Amino acid sequence: MSEVSALICLLDDPDSFVNEAVRNRLYELRETSLTEMREFVVYNNSNEIKILVEELLFEFGFKKFKEEMMNIINNNIDNDFDLEQTLLIISYIGYPDLNPNSVSQQVDTMSDIISSKLKDRKNGSKVISIINSYLFDNLGFLPVQPDQYYNPENSFINYVIENRTGLPVTLCCIYLLISERLNLKLGGIGFPGHFMLKYNGEFNTSFYIDPYNGGLLYSKEYCIKLLSDMGIESNEREEFLEPISNKLITVRILRNLILIYQKIKPLYAKDLESIINLISKK
Repeated sequence: MSEVSALICLLDDPDSFVNEAVRNRLYELRETSLTEMREFVVYNNSNEIKILVEELLFEFGFKKFKEEMMNIINNNIDNDFDLEQTLLIISYIGYPDLNPNSVSQQVDTMSDIISSKLKDRKNGSKVISIINSYLFDNLGFLPVQPDQYYNPENSFINYVIENRTGLPVTLCCIYLLISERLNLKLGGIGFPGHFMLKYNGEFNTSFYIDPYNGGLLYSKEYCIKLLSDMGIESNEREEFLEPISNKLITVRILRNLILIYQKIKPLYAKDLESIINLISKK
């Protein structure tokens, strides 16, 4: 039996001193313990200890997320975030043993395949049609099922890529990561209650893309009507039609997680609120 396995067996020890020592040691060994802990959750039927291991994995992941996120915040006082970097850091919450390079490589592969299909990059609607065909027809990316909308996994980019399903904002993020590799001018649009993309092409060509609905294309006039139907005043509509920063995209994802964790992990929801406040101050 490995040291990690022995430590896992002690997680339900009633002695608080022993329990704390076990948790601290598992954290010290996290470079190797995370994999064994994950395997224990998958293959073990001991419900009581399994729950304790799941809770500890989340605790370790959230701690890693906070450490990495604070580094990003403190080192980007005057600059925008790197979207891919922050998406991977957020994923540590659910996957503390995540290999970020493997996720980036998957996006690289998708981008390379799409790039091989692009003949005329000046034709914006044709370019987007090719991306849509690959993502939604070939790979089968879909919006989340209604009963899964508040599953935190849908905010983790590795889960979205693996399972081909996501929230409006995370599906848009897949699109944005690909477009960045292809040097396309796309930006995230923070619609009220929804998230979309804006494409800016040559000769002032622009339109809006809705990846959550299979990549449907919308005109500016249609989006203005949507905002009007939502009761958004005419003098406020323009701000919802222009791309937002990666910092604000990050905040949007964290707010989704707050809505979920307020019910099941309220202390962690407060931590996320604190991080959003720090981002907003920078």
